[in-house]
Amino acid sequence: LSVACSCSSQSVDDITVQQLSPQSSAEKSILPSQGSMEPTMQPVRQRDLEGTPRVWMNVYHPADLVDTGKWEYVSANVDTVSLFIDYLNQTDSDTIREFASMLNRTGIKLGVECAGICDWYTDKYVAGTDSLGRLSAQLEIDRLKRLKKAGKNVDYVIFDHPLTRAIYPNEDYSLPARMTYAQAAEQLAYAMTYWKKEYPDIRFIYCVNFPNHGWKGSLAYYKLVDKYGRGDFYEEFQVVLSAAEKAGVKFYGLLADNPYDYATGKRYSSQEKLIVNINWMARLLDLEKEVKSKGLVFALFFNSETPGTKGPEGEYYRQTISYINDYTKNGGKPDINFIESWYKYPLESVPESEKYSMTYIVKDVIKQIKFGQKADLSSIDLSSKHPVVNTAYVDNWQFEGGVDGWIDQSDIEEMRSVNGALYINCSGNDPYILSPERLNIDAKSYKTLHIRIKNMTRSTSLRVFFITNADSNMDERKSYVAPLTSGAGGYTDVYIDLASNSLWKGTITRLRIDPGDQPGEVYIDSISLE
Repeated sequence: LSVACSCSSQSVDDITVQQLSPQSSAEKSILPSQGSMEPTMQPVRQRDLEGTPRVWMNVYHPADLVDTGKWEYVSANVDTVSLFIDYLNQTDSDTIREFASMLNRTGIKLGVECAGICDWYTDKYVAGTDSLGRLSAQLEIDRLKRLKKAGKNVDYVIFDHPLTRAIYPNEDYSLPARMTYAQAAEQLAYAMTYWKKEYPDIRFIYCVNFPNHGWKGSLAYYKLVDKYGRGDFYEEFQVVLSAAEKAGVKFYGLLADNPYDYATGKRYSSQEKLIVNINWMARLLDLEKEVKSKGLVFALFFNSETPGTKGPEGEYYRQTISYINDYTKNGGKPDINFIESWYKYPLESVPESEKYSMTYIVKDVIKQIKFGQKADLSSIDLSSKHPVVNTAYVDNWQFEGGVDGWIDQSDIEEMRSVNGALYINCSGNDPYILSPERLNIDAKSYKTLHIRIKNMTRSTSLRVFFITNADSNMDERKSYVAPLTSGAGGYTDVYIDLASNSLWKGTITRLRIDPGDQPGEVYIDSISLE
């Protein structure tokens, strides 16, 4: 089932999107003609309209979608793009600005999937206060500040099984429950009030990993806490809605995470004999009915776990489309048809012309859901493909006109390229930046890390961390400390002897630089491995 997002969103009511010139191909609606059923071009009018068939999609990396030429049909017709907050947080500021510009230009709405309640704050919970909800909301809202600064507010925020995070942190069901449904729901409602202060027009969506719960007395797919999994979701759902109403906030909809091989009962279960008579599709349809009876929008992920984890991509495509066909044949009618994978497959997001990429799948879903053009499942390519391994690496960053893929993280108010240098405005005592991922650097080829830096803070040292393909933990064992000249002087050159750390070996996949431990301004002219 779905990945756990770590711990935004302003929703806009239905807006008329400016009609674009027929020559502006990337933002055209592409509709099937009545005769040949080949795509024809029409100008964009509106997206994400309630009462119309809506298609949403999720991708891991915002950079994949910056060039709409790679997903022309989908970018013209999809209603909302959703991102995991962790991947958004790990995106460099230049890409975030380009991504925000693309969304504003096309009128595509944005959703962000996050925790709602952050597991690691549960030890700070104090009954009767907003402790857990406040800390969780503040952290996740803070992770979206660069996006907001780039001019894009989030239209939807999706909370991924937040009550489970509060009651059973880290999904450790061997420990006693930390709190009750009511207490956890109260903290989630507190979190929602903080979101509303930051984004007054926000729309909240509650995501449930549905097979992991019991439902109206029936059992869960897996035994977790007990044979009811994480507990009966019917009870949880009522408590969540009640707490939100009491706090003066409300949910826009519910999103069901229920992959196809669970909906058909074909996935392995730890209590197969007990659940053999459960009709999982009927149970999902009953959830849709319950959600709509509360006046909420019902959204459903269409994907499948077995081909998602094992492939091939053609089978993943087949089962995604088959799920849509079977669910609607049984009377289901989601308000939002959500195409998302948190699995290995599909291997790529774009281009949409590449068979079984994420946007290729979404393109066929749009044709079917919006325009009635059924996908052809009779001739699917079931050959196996392998991920493209990035064998290129960068060992020198000059920051001429961009941040060169480096990502600002903790305690940094702003990071951008200024006059050929990386400008970093540190706002706290633990600022750090991350290099691009998958550097694939051969450790033995480099002896020195050279950082040319101007330090205008009171910090007297900087720290460098690294991770390898054999050890992905960013910890002090794989780090260096170097002295740093403080004050408002000019640039100084910091040289780090890489061989001084015995763990500098194998393939280096990423670097982290802590440019000090004090607030203030820092300029990095260059970073180079030598």
